[in-house]
Amino acid sequence: MDIKPGEIVLCDIKIKGKKIVKFKNVIFSRFYDCEFPILKRKQYSFFFNKNKIKEDQVVVQSINVNLRTGFKHKTKIYK
Repeated sequence: MDIKPGEIVLCDIKIKGKKIVKFKNVIFSRFYDCEFPILKRKQYSFFFNKNKIKEDQVVVQSINVNLRTGFKHKTKIYK
């Protein structure tokens, strides 16, 4: 799994929750501060809802990157 933190990719992804599910040509973006390869609904709610995943937590089994589109802007916190 060669996705860097903050990267946005078009990929084929296989995840494991109660069962193993494969998705083809999905847009996936990895957060900078996450427990990758564990995906939690709270952080990845858009991905979970878009792909109709019912579980609260899944594990990424494999990712086949088809296209790299760039990186998200890293959030800046000012004090």
